[in-house]
Amino acid sequence: MTKRNCWEVKRCGRQPGGTNAQRDGICPASTLTAVDGTNGGTNGGRACWALTGTMSGSAEKVQGIFARDTTTCYACKFYEQVMMEELENFEGTVQIMRRLRERINQAANFPFTVKDRSNGAEKKVCSGG
Repeated sequence: MTKRNCWEVKRCGRQPGGTNAQRDGICPASTLTAVDGTNGGTNGGRACWALTGTMSGSAEKVQGIFARDTTTCYACKFYEQVMMEELENFEGTVQIMRRLRERINQAANFPFTVKDRSNGAEKKVCSGG
């Protein structure tokens, strides 16, 4: 069984290169690599209900504040589809938020350098916690 992502099922056109990406912006579900693989999806394509900036509601409007719109997501046919396809392997909102928090913590603790454009020297930017 091929697992389809939200933009393939809902046909919002907000994925990179999509018909509505220029007008409505690129949806974070299509590009957020931090949750890639969740529920067998690409990027956030099968975790969209836990992400801010995705489409929701009968009018298919971009949601703003995550916590305000979760009831709309839980009533979504795509959410139900993913839940049924995944059964006991289903990763819900709590698991997705945990994964995001872990990725943020990993990034905060990862030292990295940037190149100074004025002199080409590398400079340490973050040394983590």
